[in-house]
Amino acid sequence: MNRQSVKSYIRAAGFGLILFFPATALLQVTQDSTGHIPALRTHITQPSNAITWWQRLGEQHLLDFSENQNKIVVDPIIQVMVGMAQFTSNDQQDLTFWDNIRGARFQAELDGQFHIGGELLERQGVADPLLGIWAVQRRIPGWGRSKLGRNNGWNTIDQAYYDVSRARGWTGWSNGIWSADGGIDALHFGAGRASVLQSKTAAPAPYARFGFEQNKHRSEVSVSQWMSDQRGPLGETAESLLNRSHVITLNHAWAMKRNWLIQGAYQFIREKSASLAQAGWESLGYAVGDEYHAKRHVIAFESQLHFNFRENVNAVAFFQQSADVGADSRRAITSDASHQQMLGLTNLAGFRAEGDGWQMLIEAYQQSEATCTSCFYYEGLSTEISGPRLASLEHAGMMTHGIWNKAFRIQANAQLTPAWSFAVSGEHNDAANWVQFETSYTIHAVWPLKFFCNAGMANGHHDLQLDYRWASFGLNAAVERWK
Repeated sequence: MNRQSVKSYIRAAGFGLILFFPATALLQVTQDSTGHIPALRTHITQPSNAITWWQRLGEQHLLDFSENQNKIVVDPIIQVMVGMAQFTSNDQQDLTFWDNIRGARFQAELDGQFHIGGELLERQGVADPLLGIWAVQRRIPGWGRSKLGRNNGWNTIDQAYYDVSRARGWTGWSNGIWSADGGIDALHFGAGRASVLQSKTAAPAPYARFGFEQNKHRSEVSVSQWMSDQRGPLGETAESLLNRSHVITLNHAWAMKRNWLIQGAYQFIREKSASLAQAGWESLGYAVGDEYHAKRHVIAFESQLHFNFRENVNAVAFFQQSADVGADSRRAITSDASHQQMLGLTNLAGFRAEGDGWQMLIEAYQQSEATCTSCFYYEGLSTEISGPRLASLEHAGMMTHGIWNKAFRIQANAQLTPAWSFAVSGEHNDAANWVQFETSYTIHAVWPLKFFCNAGMANGHHDLQLDYRWASFGLNAAVERWK
């Protein structure tokens, strides 16, 4: 399979590889036990009372501008990593890959009511082959659109140089019942690492959200804008703008019993750029050349069962599903000259457990072909003609739901000492089977800054030349790596 074929094969894949740790402040995201991201999510550590300056530096934020009722802190975000990939085939040379992320994040609490956070990052690197699958498409998981190449080279899966930046920030308010927040961030639906609706592992998008929570119920409405990686018609500017979509999401969660929570959501997506109707759509009410805006109506459902065992272990089992609804959902795929109705979008099931010093996640995820925009035929039309396109479920070129088209993942980590930890993760996805072992040592717990080293192996599918072993090490502060 050549590189262009690889691009075509992977193009429909979703994304998002980021470890899930409950109540983590990394990447300016905090989730509760149900996976919900609240409006208030700052984590500000009180100044250290240590005698010497170097002791204080090791126990508090890098910069602290707090006074009276206002708290403002700044921390560094870095990743300096280098690794070596050794291919199993004889005709491929060993690959040196590296990653360089630098930036800063800030957090603020003003008058004890308004919570603010944000980060600004720049990143360059040479991707390992699994990440190279995305880099050659000019997109990076969790970051979005990126630049590719270096001096007219470095643009293949096993030698992909990428250059990308990311800005995210938010401000939130809550009085315990009503809440409001907004900014540029990646929100999340559900208890899993991925999601059937919208995932925190997606590229950050501008949003505004309002919520109400009381007793056993929580309701929220949010508006957002997604950006395509495709450009629209050339207008008055020298370069055409990227297509955009307006998104409205309604969500309601109900804690039916002490250990059982269900939630549902409705999402409406409308692309801002107009499309043109084709011949043969008269039965659907379109004339040739009519302008229409691609839309999509999506519903999502999740059931969570929370329970404890062996006294100190908290666990949750969850199941999610999303589907198209409305007139635009009457699509069918042609197979052996017959039509089969296709309604489902994404399914996800998983189990997460956490005990004293350890965490584990098992998750199975699958997207159906129904996530596409125009690859289906419509009932009542000739099998040679597809109907009006649906709005895309992508932002910045990445699927908003999560990982790949399908994946099964197991990951676990254990805190061996207050500083040392060990983790193992493995996944079967569209591109490969892979497993990784990693150990890390916490140098600074507040930023947090860690030294890490890992090793693993990957075996590619569908003739992808991804059979290789790797090892890497480096420093990491407040950035979760993509595997």
